[in-house]
Amino acid sequence: MTSSSPPTTSVLIATWQRPKLLERVVRSLCVQTLLPTEIIVCWQNNDLETCQMLKQLQAEPLPCPLVVVHLPENGIVPAENAALHASSGELILLIDDDAIAPVDWIHRIVRFYASHPNCGAFGGPADCWTATGERLPINPKRPVAGLSWIGRLTTNLHDQPPEWRALPPEKVDHLVGYNMSLRRSAFDRFEDRLKPYWQLFELDACLTASSRGFEIWFDPGLLVEHRVGYTTGAYAPGRDGDWSIRFANSSYNQAYVLSKHSKPFWKRNFRWLYLMALGTGNTPGPMLLPITILRNGQPLREIRLMITCLKSKHNGWRMGRNASTPDSTNRSAEHDSNRY
Repeated sequence: MTSSSPPTTSVLIATWQRPKLLERVVRSLCVQTLLPTEIIVCWQNNDLETCQMLKQLQAEPLPCPLVVVHLPENGIVPAENAALHASSGELILLIDDDAIAPVDWIHRIVRFYASHPNCGAFGGPADCWTATGERLPINPKRPVAGLSWIGRLTTNLHDQPPEWRALPPEKVDHLVGYNMSLRRSAFDRFEDRLKPYWQLFELDACLTASSRGFEIWFDPGLLVEHRVGYTTGAYAPGRDGDWSIRFANSSYNQAYVLSKHSKPFWKRNFRWLYLMALGTGNTPGPMLLPITILRNGQPLREIRLMITCLKSKHNGWRMGRNASTPDSTNRSAEHDSNRY
């Protein structure tokens, strides 16, 4: 590749039972001011309606290749990895099947990487609507996309105030998969040892990039539209229903990722205490239990939930330790020879 040519780009889309929304995002990628090198869609399980729609799209004279792969079971991370395996781009772009990209989305991403050679991951926010067309409330909280030394995660990556779009890009700790890109040399694959619904796989990828000496950047102006649906139950409000995905697996994933990426030794100890003693409103520890009881009522239910979360955190922390990544000092020069 010559220095004047842009890097090749692979857009990955993992999809499940949303063919109309999927078609919308694919067509938004086909009218980009800078077309992607390839669009790779992974349909899952027995979602034949989506498969048929993709065949119809492939039969059209699209301006860029549409590659279709199939995953026999369901799972966003396995589907992303199947698409990643089929990809060839130097930059890996992620967007959800229920999102839509603005016409300059790829151009802005490519331009940013060209001007920031040490950027390993780059992304932006989303404006979100419910499945019934209602706009989600504006979220003005700061900071965004942080991970404190003690292990507290902040997100705030959607429905930001409109005036934030004029703010310059900033360094962050993590991004979200509905509007995210990665340099191929910054990571190997998405972490499939997490549990469904694979919460925090994006955090794991960003921390892997950081461990290799790369920077993570967030641009408030790199905005996508996102049509949100609680089809998995993973992000539904309340505490009813099956706890496995929403609380047990979420607790496991949080502990797994923090354990995998927490160095040095003193930081591991503090993060372990944070997870087990305090936790979050959804995955509480003993110190937070009185607050969750006051907020949600039903003390016995909250105690059972806490015990469920603590067991899952313990297992996740143990497994994450076994998957621990090398120190960034051992990888700091490795990516230099892999840059485009």
